[in-house]
Amino acid sequence: LGFPLIGESTNPFEDTHRIAIVEPDDTYNVPLTVAHHCKLFIQPAHVDNYGLSETGLWWQDLAGDLNVPKDVLCPAKAENDSTTFAVKALCEEGAPTHRPSRLIPKYLIRILPPLCVSNRLPY
Repeated sequence: LGFPLIGESTNPFEDTHRIAIVEPDDTYNVPLTVAHHCKLFIQPAHVDNYGLSETGLWWQDLAGDLNVPKDVLCPAKAENDSTTFAVKALCEEGAPTHRPSRLIPKYLIRILPPLCVSNRLPY
């Protein structure tokens, strides 16, 4: 596809390739060709204990449930490890891009922790 690879593939015949590492509070624009034809899988970048997410994120699936969080689970790589890395994916609609020939939707997929605790006590 002509995109620069980040990292290296241990098996050149794998079905998945890392296209980006998205740091906290960062945004990555997925190329239109990839977004339209491929599912996006999530994997923690700086923790080696977990594999790829069990299910991929595809914009057509997420567009049907806008603003509804979806659980994304990454199982542990070790067979005897029962822990799971879990996040929520939330698809929000942005301003669509107008082209002369068609309207292209614009979605923002937010990766969120499964639980947030806010201390709103006055002291």
